[in-house]
Amino acid sequence: MEKKFLEECLYEALNPVEDSSSYQYCR
Repeated sequence: MEKKFLEECLYEALNPVEDSSSYQYCR
């Protein structure tokens, strides 16, 4: 799970989406 979370975090960092929950968690 952690690896997937990190991958999503990196993806959101490169492709920020305002309504993305994973992006908010990453910040």
